[in-house]
Amino acid sequence: MIRVLPILSIILLFCGSCKDEKQEVIDERLSLWEKGDFYYMDEMFGKFEVERTDSFQIEKIISNGMEVVFEINWLNDSMYNLTYHGLNKNPHGISLPHDMDSLIKTCTITELTDTSYNEKATSNLNKSVNYTLMQLR
Repeated sequence: MIRVLPILSIILLFCGSCKDEKQEVIDERLSLWEKGDFYYMDEMFGKFEVERTDSFQIEKIISNGMEVVFEINWLNDSMYNLTYHGLNKNPHGISLPHDMDSLIKTCTITELTDTSYNEKATSNLNKSVNYTLMQLR
């Protein structure tokens, strides 16, 4: 029994250091979404066009011409934060929520295809969870 214990310990140590190769594989398509031009649809406002750079994401609401600027911070390959930065355009003078200046939206890519991804988004301002289909423009 004494000799079995060291062998068992070595086996457990070896198994514990092995990594599941599936966890190590990162979908290369994720990098396609770090920068570029995209769009999504919203039930209330309609189509949003999105321009994403290294540092910013600009969202244009097609129905009213408003352009909202967010700073983008990638947390990992499939998760990022959007922090409200300001307005580029507001042609109709639409009022924004009073706490918009403190908005931080956390977005997680949940499903991925060659031309789109599904996103789960939460905000520091409320407890709602939003799901969006982001598509290539």
